[in-house]
Amino acid sequence: ITVADLESVEKELLGTGTTSLSPPWEGALVLAHTGWWKLFIEAQNTKNADLYKRGGTLAKEHQITTTDMWFPGFSKEAAEWLLARNVNGIGIDTLSLDCGSSEEFPVHQIMLGAGKYQIENVNFSEMEFGEKDAAKDEEGICRHRTGVAIAAPMLVEGAFESQTRLLLQIDNNN
Repeated sequence: ITVADLESVEKELLGTGTTSLSPPWEGALVLAHTGWWKLFIEAQNTKNADLYKRGGTLAKEHQITTTDMWFPGFSKEAAEWLLARNVNGIGIDTLSLDCGSSEEFPVHQIMLGAGKYQIENVNFSEMEFGEKDAAKDEEGICRHRTGVAIAAPMLVEGAFESQTRLLLQIDNNN
């Protein structure tokens, strides 16, 4: 997920008047719906170690041929861009906020260093998506949705991370 992707969403948010947020990112939890949550039923697919050997659909879409661990994530620049816009946190439906090939995890460092929420492995399976969500613009970027998010992590003494119940109330008017 690049700055250009986020700027495209921002342009749509501001241009269509579908948000009451001003600026549209302040205080937001930005969730990336990449479609990779669909791979959770086969654990080996989420790491992508050999998914591409089998010629999976996502491999073809992303033109990836590596057999190393790979999955989409936020770029370092996108994390910095969102942080500058004072988001409360970011989330994604993959194993990590950073791309699967990352070894230094800059997105984690940026967001955690600023005390922001990080939610990984978001399971969108219980969420209903309408035609607007399924549609992509001419550049292949999924359209946005706005609403309210409540993150309810399990409280585990001494743990720095835990499973989280993510509740989303989506505004169907945008």
